[in-house]
This record gives sequence, C-alpha cells and structure tokens, in this order.
Amino acid sequence: MPTPLPPSIQQQDEISKQIYDSLMAEIEPDLLLASIPLLDIKYAAETPTEHEARMKRYAVAYKKFEEAFLAFKSGVKGFTRTAKTQSLREKEQESAAVDQEKLDAISKKF
Repeated sequence: MPTPLPPSIQQQDEISKQIYDSLMAEIEPDLLLASIPLLDIKYAAETPTEHEARMKRYAVAYKKFEEAFLAFKSGVKGFTRTAKTQSLREKEQESAAVDQEKLDAISKKF
C-alpha cells in the first residue's frame, strides 16, 4: 500500500492532474489520465504499423502539451504578477489616505 500524501500535497497532485487533463483534452483525448490505462484494450486489434503511427501521434501530442503547459505557466505568472502589483498599489493608496488623515489632524491642531 502506498504511503498516503499529506493533504496539501494531495491537493497539489489533484490540481496538477486537472491542469494536465484540461490541456491534454484539447490536444489528444487518448492521453487523458483516465484514458491511458484503457489504451491497450482500446487498441488491442491494431496492426504494428497502426501502433507505430499512434506512438508518433502521441509523441507529437506530448510536445504540444509541453508548449501548452509553458504557455499556461507563463499566463499564471503574468496574472500573479499583475494581481500582486494591483494589491500593492491598493495598499499604498490606503496607507497614503491614512497618512493624509493623520497629517490633516495634526495641521488642524496648529
């Protein structure tokens, strides 16, 4: 029996699987995680030539997946960077407003 993973790693593993399947669904449905264990049954009657062609198709699919995954990661990094920058701007504006209120309160005392 495999050692159970901690919940955070289990969640990361599930997210990774969802991302893989989401990207691969557009590229080659045969290579979805649920489909892979069934491929031997699905293609039991294929000829060696058909098998070789399918393996080449899968190799191309994995290359396309790598490209799609890199684009996905880049998009996530960009989104994260933008969200972080926006959040920092909002905090700076809040801080500036608080500082201005304090300065106004001090100047009223004079």
